[in-house]
Amino acid sequence: MNDSYTIKDIISLLLSKLWLLILLAVLGGGGAYAYAHFMMPNQYQSYTSMYVRNSGNILGDLDINISALNASRSLLDTYTVVLKSNYVMGEVAERLEMEYTTDELAGVFAMNDGKISLSSLRNKITMSSVDETEVMKITANTTNPEISAAICNQIAESAEECLTRIVGAGSVEVIDVAESVYKPVSPNKPKMALIGAMAGLILAAFIVLMIDFFDNSVRSSEMLTTKYEKAVFGEIVNFSDGNSKKVQSEHRTILDEKMDFNIVENYKSIRSNIMFAFSTMPRKILAVSSANPGEGKSTTASNIAIAFAQMESKVLLIDADMRKPVQHKVFELSNKKGLSTAIGHMNPLEESVHKGVYKHLDVMPSGPIPPNPSEMLASQQFSDILDELEPQYDYIIIDTPPINVVSDTLVMGKILSGLLLVVKYGQTTFEELQDAINHANLSELNVIGFVVNNISRKGSGHYYSYKYKYKYRYKSYEYHYVSHSEDSMTSTPKLSMREDAPQEVPAETKAVETTAPIEETPAEVVEESAPIEETPAEVVEESAPIEETPAEVVEESAPIEETPAEVVEESAPIEETPAELLEAENLLEEIPLQDAEEAPVKSAIEEAPVALTEETAVEESSEQADIETTKVDLSKESDKKESE
Repeated sequence: MNDSYTIKDIISLLLSKLWLLILLAVLGGGGAYAYAHFMMPNQYQSYTSMYVRNSGNILGDLDINISALNASRSLLDTYTVVLKSNYVMGEVAERLEMEYTTDELAGVFAMNDGKISLSSLRNKITMSSVDETEVMKITANTTNPEISAAICNQIAESAEECLTRIVGAGSVEVIDVAESVYKPVSPNKPKMALIGAMAGLILAAFIVLMIDFFDNSVRSSEMLTTKYEKAVFGEIVNFSDGNSKKVQSEHRTILDEKMDFNIVENYKSIRSNIMFAFSTMPRKILAVSSANPGEGKSTTASNIAIAFAQMESKVLLIDADMRKPVQHKVFELSNKKGLSTAIGHMNPLEESVHKGVYKHLDVMPSGPIPPNPSEMLASQQFSDILDELEPQYDYIIIDTPPINVVSDTLVMGKILSGLLLVVKYGQTTFEELQDAINHANLSELNVIGFVVNNISRKGSGHYYSYKYKYKYRYKSYEYHYVSHSEDSMTSTPKLSMREDAPQEVPAETKAVETTAPIEETPAEVVEESAPIEETPAEVVEESAPIEETPAEVVEESAPIEETPAEVVEESAPIEETPAELLEAENLLEEIPLQDAEEAPVKSAIEEAPVALTEETAVEESSEQADIETTKVDLSKESDKKESE
């Protein structure tokens, strides 16, 4: 029940019951259409029009002034009253009785002793002025199109005689003669359907608001916190699959692989809140109960125990609901030995506990159902069992019976650290919850908070819109290390981040040897290094800035363009120089190059200009000889021509 509603509250509430609004709107529209089609008779309309003029206006007189027109308009009201009088209606009825049979008339009018009721006839007729002019329009609506036309024509025939005799002023002239129209004018079935749908929609909205106004069930965590000043430890949605179908088993645990991720996380959140609540308490014994049966306390207790066990805390789950035990069904355990047999000393305590049901989780089922559960839980033997088990476990979770049904939970008030109440969303009422809290307070039970269970995924009810707040997307990240040196010294790993598939590494940069990364590069290396992009380490050793040049080229002493030895010492600042090259340059300052490695490069650098000069000289001498030979041949040909 809510004391005040905002527009947002009302909209949220109506949207949560949208299916009901649509259903009643469809039913209302369909019902109205069916009623109009099957229950309401078709109405047919005919009309005739007459021109009313003042007596001073005779035909052919062109001197029609405004006062005469106004006088004609004023006559319309008078004519309407006269034409609907019993005298005129009586004449029209007599003519209709002569023209149609009694059965035909009975289907249209109310009959009195075989005569047409004048009031019934009068109700079928409408008289009005056309756009405030001197034209009078007479309309008749009946279930028979021929009778509608006949009524209009009969009135038009009787009008002039009656008006002249009774009024004594003015005259009328028929403009249009009524004709039978066989297309019904009513009922308007689409209009009726729309009206019915709107009525159904309004009715549905009213029902939803009234139900919510008088609904006193728990539908908001905020209302719980405000009313009872106790924390809500968590909110659990109802266990349903992706198709929103109810699962076969109502006792599911977070060990189920198909369990929704958000449900698992909510149970872990409840675990964290319990840890905070118990942080200042000497004992860690928690009872989980509810106001009424069927509110999910057993499922909540088992999942909280599993959540603690997943944190590697040693946990014991005790099924103290010896009237309707379920924990042995949840974990598929034998219930021949358990709490009841341990309290009755029918077997050793160790045999009543199932060890290692889950990693770090032990379970003590209820055992055979005894005739006196309350007395057994209130006994000193039960208290001694908890005292003996408490040092062995970090947490003890006890599944207890509903508080408002039996007193089993209330008798354990002095041995429990706290009581967690499970509230079923949309079912547990505030009165029932208040009764449970009152009973707990009288028994000195420490109610630490609530768990709201079975929340609708679509947020039905009092504006409670439960939405998944956690949408994690996991990505695969991988480290891969790249080294540019085969014989080297050190190499710096490159960090590669990828999603789902490794990135391809160029063949020249595949790792052969990976050593520890260098965290800080000396400033001298940055100042002295050459601007090289992805240059293999061999080229760095030979001090030649070649872009992606294989090592074999250097070994064969091929000529290198722009490769003075001073480049290494006087190179420009480096942009995005890989850490491998910086380290290699640093080591080059400390480790002298081998003579065998220096000789080919130095000889290639020194001999390259000499070889180029000799080759150029040979080419020039060969071209000069060719020119001289050509000149001699031309001279001989010229002499020969002159002699001829």
